[in-house]
Amino acid sequence: MKDYKTRPNPTNRMSDDPLLRELLRKTISDNSIEGVIESGTYDGLGSTTMIAEAFRGLAPPKFFCTCDVNLSKYKRARKNLAKYPFVTCLWGRSVTLTEAIEFMQNDEMLNHHERYPDLFIDWTEHPAWHYLEECKRGFMSHKRALGYYLRAPLYHLLGIARYQGEDLLRRLLNRHVNEKVLIVLDSAGGTGFLEFKIVAETMNNQAYWLLLDDINHIKHYRSFERIKSDPSFRLLGFDPSRGWALARHTQPLPAPVKI
Repeated sequence: MKDYKTRPNPTNRMSDDPLLRELLRKTISDNSIEGVIESGTYDGLGSTTMIAEAFRGLAPPKFFCTCDVNLSKYKRARKNLAKYPFVTCLWGRSVTLTEAIEFMQNDEMLNHHERYPDLFIDWTEHPAWHYLEECKRGFMSHKRALGYYLRAPLYHLLGIARYQGEDLLRRLLNRHVNEKVLIVLDSAGGTGFLEFKIVAETMNNQAYWLLLDDINHIKHYRSFERIKSDPSFRLLGFDPSRGWALARHTQPLPAPVKI
């Protein structure tokens, strides 16, 4: 695989694409989307803000949950997204640490990335190790986190209770499985396809809308390929240069019975 930093137009982000913005707004409006579940908030100024803006002038969503395991990013996102009162930032892991580690240790594509020369990856040397370390760090990623709270006033100590734990993606999906939900996977590099599989297994035959970021990256290349080959999905739009794909999942109609 190729180093992600060397991709063409490296500043192109899906949140900067006016076509995606318009497509999202139309999708939300035409289908009366009830809520949003997003993995990977970062600082909140990218896809989270883009989707929140898509609700401008429409009825606000019943729920809009976005999660990130990194404490400093979570705090920054809460501040940046304060102007959207319907957005709930959650501090926690989208998947369990055990599940993520097992997936990456056994991921053929990650452990043999040299077999896929046309895709991008964040590290071309020992990527499995790097992604595993990135995943293990998580909420205690910077050892400063606990020390920060121990040195801080009481109201900061109380803030540690906001940590929501693990498996947030699956928990949120189960909570809203029967609602019209837009699912946004802006996943960590090593666990993108794992998150996609969790969505597919948890939502099963339910109708939902799915937005992927980085479809030309190891993160969601396989997710995109699965969408294109699965008749349960209808691809609404995609842009390889900016790395996004939007699709709708519905239960396929049964084949007509031959008489």
